[in-house]
Amino acid sequence: ECDVPQDVAFSTLAMTGHGGCGLRDSDGIAECWGQAQLGEDRAPAVPLLSISASSAAVCGLEQDSRVLCWGRAEVVDATPTGLELLSVTTGGKHACGLLPDGTGICWGDNELHQAEIPDGTWTHLAAGYYFTCGRRESGDIECWGCITGMKDGNCTWEQATR
Repeated sequence: ECDVPQDVAFSTLAMTGHGGCGLRDSDGIAECWGQAQLGEDRAPAVPLLSISASSAAVCGLEQDSRVLCWGRAEVVDATPTGLELLSVTTGGKHACGLLPDGTGICWGDNELHQAEIPDGTWTHLAAGYYFTCGRRESGDIECWGCITGMKDGNCTWEQATR
């Protein structure tokens, strides 16, 4: 059952593995619904500028551009404090953010190197379940982590550029 709140206008939505969250138009506070597995439905009651969700974690940027995450412990417990971010993206068990100088930072699970951002600057970051991709100013896309997919529970670490 997906108990989406009725009579609430949302400015943006982000889906988790078993539900979702939206930022209310009226005040920017996240409201979450669905069948939470790891606390991804326990949104803090603070206004957010943006929101990103993965299978069981949600992160948002507060009004001062600081990141706030809830849900899966691997993401929440490693969330950086005191950093100003331009954007945030959540993956399976990790999250990444774009810093004002164009560099990136990732936190959470790094078993498959998905949180190891190559040096340099980025214009956009997007986290997948076992991998992360970024766009360079040149337009080149680079991905790292398990980008070939899991086979029999195994993945060989790779880095690719297009």
